[in-house]
Amino acid sequence: MILKVASFELLEFLLSPTRHKYYVIALAGSPAEAVTKANYSSEKIIVPELPTKITSEERREFVYRACEKDILQQTNLRRLIRRNSIDALSPDTYSDAYFEGWTKRNKIHVVCTPYRLQKKFENKLFFDRFLHKHRLPVPQSRVLKSVQDIGHVDIFPVILQTPSSSGSAGTFFIRDRDELMRFTSINKKVDFPLLCRQFIDNGIPIGVSVLVGPKRMLFSAIRMQAYFTQPDGKNSYYGIQWIKTSSLNPKAIEKLNKCLNKAGTEMQKSGFLGIAAFDLIVRGEDIYFIECNPRTGGSTPQMASRPELLHDLYFTDEYVRIMTGAELSAHRPFIPDSNYEGFTLDFAFLADLMPKGLRLNTLKCGIYSCQSGHLSYLSAKVADFSKDSNVFVHYIRPDGFILKPGIFVGFLFTHFPLLGIRGMEYNFSEEAVKLLKHLEDILIKK
Repeated sequence: MILKVASFELLEFLLSPTRHKYYVIALAGSPAEAVTKANYSSEKIIVPELPTKITSEERREFVYRACEKDILQQTNLRRLIRRNSIDALSPDTYSDAYFEGWTKRNKIHVVCTPYRLQKKFENKLFFDRFLHKHRLPVPQSRVLKSVQDIGHVDIFPVILQTPSSSGSAGTFFIRDRDELMRFTSINKKVDFPLLCRQFIDNGIPIGVSVLVGPKRMLFSAIRMQAYFTQPDGKNSYYGIQWIKTSSLNPKAIEKLNKCLNKAGTEMQKSGFLGIAAFDLIVRGEDIYFIECNPRTGGSTPQMASRPELLHDLYFTDEYVRIMTGAELSAHRPFIPDSNYEGFTLDFAFLADLMPKGLRLNTLKCGIYSCQSGHLSYLSAKVADFSKDSNVFVHYIRPDGFILKPGIFVGFLFTHFPLLGIRGMEYNFSEEAVKLLKHLEDILIKK
């Protein structure tokens, strides 16, 4: 039986070579409207209608802020889903209790790991216990439940994390005990409990995604996380760069395969299905688990676009299979041999560098040429992204939007590297520095 699956304008479906098989739910006037119309056939586009009595300004505000719950509650989407005989819905990144209840009542599959398991494995305290329980390599760590526990921390510098930290938000680099005391009690910037773990110096922060099926697993290629520490100790997250498998020590790859297989197997035993994006540190032959993000994210659009990142299999098709009752089409619990070096740039880095309260210009979604660090719009056709020198921009904020830390703005995807990597050190290339400055110039209102 072939299921009819619809997403809410998700990049994992848009960028997939098999997008023609899927439906897309798209509000009229959405930031990605032109891209959606240019890449899906009209019969595959479902356009929910808002009440006719709202003003044009209210309509515009709804289009930019609406989540799946808003669309389900305030439009005629339910009727359109029935009209198109949709069997499954894919939400953006996270599921939630309302979405799962709505789909259950309407007998629709959810193409996403259940919310309960997402929050469980993304919780830093739970995942640290999970790692220790299954004897997976992890930095020395301690859970701080109160100020009194600070006296037991005897290795510095450390990384301090709130249980629900995400990306750079809620993660802090602490140099010594005095700074830890000021941070947790005197200035009171965070609340207990907190995960405090040893900082692994001279290591490379990497990520590997594991598609976890009922009995099978698929490992992705390796990506490196682009974090840069600011003078105030805050880690600024710029995005991820895929790296050549051969760039890591072969013994480290061997350990990664063994430990990721063990972690994925234990997650299968707990009933987990979906994508588990593991963050790790590699230092020479040694590896250390850091955290797990059980959801799609900045790396998955490129996984969807480039089959070589997943053993030449189509990520979107495999993801849909395991979330709708089937099994993965192959069992490949090892990292593929990849030479891809594309980058996902998260525009949120601007909020860490710019003064608060600045307003943003809008930026058209679509394909751009990138020459000498400058962008020029080309088209809305995803096919134009196949050229290695072109980039894809996904931008969701309206003109005049106030730049705020922790608020998603958009992505820029490249097929070429932005980081120069030498051993355990990395930095932006000259071309990348030009691109970052160009983005600052065109996005920040003067």
